[in-house]
Amino acid sequence: MTVKKNKSKKPRQPYVLSKAKWQEILAEIMEGQSLNSICKREGMPKAATVYKALAKDPEKQKEYTLACDIRLETRLDEIIDIADDGSNDWMERKTKSGDVITVVDHEHVTRSKLRIEARQWEAAKLKPKKYGVPAQMVLVKDADEEGATAKPRSTEEIKAAIIELMAQSKAKKDK
Repeated sequence: MTVKKNKSKKPRQPYVLSKAKWQEILAEIMEGQSLNSICKREGMPKAATVYKALAKDPEKQKEYTLACDIRLETRLDEIIDIADDGSNDWMERKTKSGDVITVVDHEHVTRSKLRIEARQWEAAKLKPKKYGVPAQMVLVKDADEEGATAKPRSTEEIKAAIIELMAQSKAKKDK
């Protein structure tokens, strides 16, 4: 069986990302939207089209990077809004006796906590120097005479070192 090709169909033209559409995408990103959610909307280009445009144009790359930085700040601002919004933290329940009582809506509180943690995680991953968890200071023993690698001190050794430093500091003040 042979399949006839429809010769009347024109080859599909590549999508050209207009300046107006590009500005619309950037504005949505700065307002906190992801590129995927923007590109799923009717009338918007596919994400692959945007990525291709980014790969070809260094100016678009700079604009996109700036928009993503602004989106991060926008999403961080949302943390306070989410934390302060207690409007759905309580719900009314009807008891067996018919009384209506107000109880905590644990599902909403948990969802709010998750939304906050997701934004914190995103910030820590995208801007670790600015929003990451600071590295914990670990006191280590000095390398031995042969230059062996330093090893973490035990809790008791750390306490003893702190007491010794405090004593030395006090001795300097008393002089």
